[in-house]
Amino acid sequence: MFLFKKIIAAILLPVPMVLIITVLGLFLLWFSKRQRLGKWMASLGVLMLVLLSATPIANLLISPLENHYPTYDLSQGPVKFVMVLGSGHVSDPRLPVTSQIGSASMARLLEGIRIYKANPGAKLIVSGWGGADPVPNAEVVAQVAIALGVLEVDIVKEPRAKDTHHEAQLVKAVIGRAEFALVTSAAHMPRAVALFNKQEMRPVPAPANYLVKNRPGQSVSIQFSATNLAKSESAIHEYLGLAWSKLRGQI
Repeated sequence: MFLFKKIIAAILLPVPMVLIITVLGLFLLWFSKRQRLGKWMASLGVLMLVLLSATPIANLLISPLENHYPTYDLSQGPVKFVMVLGSGHVSDPRLPVTSQIGSASMARLLEGIRIYKANPGAKLIVSGWGGADPVPNAEVVAQVAIALGVLEVDIVKEPRAKDTHHEAQLVKAVIGRAEFALVTSAAHMPRAVALFNKQEMRPVPAPANYLVKNRPGQSVSIQFSATNLAKSESAIHEYLGLAWSKLRGQI
């Protein structure tokens, strides 16, 4: 079921979907008599690429997710656990450990360390399996945390978790019913909180890795870029994840 979920999600994400539609349209134009359908499909693929790469559309898709919870307030009371959800990494020994995790993972970890340092005695929980990588994400992130000044005795590693639902199930035995800071990407936070709440846990949202950033007084701009396409992809990934979790009864 886990593999099936990953395959379906990969197909329905913007870039694969645009490529599939466009290639099918071109195939019909070149190798069939269904010229009209081919033109429509190729045009649809290009239109989707243009729209999803545009700043207003990308921001419109992802902003409701990122703004669902406010940033973490250090004055709201102490926590005993800071949970940093796993993200991508590549355990390449040629690189410094800080370059072995992705930007999303680094942003999450830095926010987790900020909260950890504001709560003396707290434990920093890092999670995530390795996937195709022989080293689990939890292990690599833990090494980065140590390099950034976190005491090794304060780190709890959960290297078995394959996704957020699995993370919530596995760390429940460690955290129990205690309030804890839940750190993940801002767009992922609504789904993550719902999954942990379903396990009857008490997460306090600590969103990180915001993709939409506005300067005071900044006017709305229309730009077409790969960055905007990445925003759209992240948003659609989360909407698909929410739908899947509801379908499976996980939230």
